[in-house]
Amino acid sequence: MFFLAERDKDGYYIRDGILYRKERILGHEIQQLCLPRSRRSQAIRLAHETYGGHLAAKKTKARLKLSFSWTTIAADVQNACENVTYVKNVDVQLSMTVCQLHLYLVMK
Repeated sequence: MFFLAERDKDGYYIRDGILYRKERILGHEIQQLCLPRSRRSQAIRLAHETYGGHLAAKKTKARLKLSFSWTTIAADVQNACENVTYVKNVDVQLSMTVCQLHLYLVMK
């Protein structure tokens, strides 16, 4: 993406050697850090597990885009939310994702 910043394309720019992107979200200009591949899974996990709950892919992506940008953000978030670690819940007697288990326990 640095080559896009050097050409002043798609809102990418470099400040102090760090790659950013300007994007308009809900009428506001947001400056997003272009997150390196090595930090993406950690950012997705933190955005997904917000406020003691587990957000769906759409809300997780929206939350991430307020601060970060990378080209495969939508696919990465969708994949991460679909492949949350499975756990065994003895009370329910079936396997479910961590998100489903959390929802079950909250609604119980």
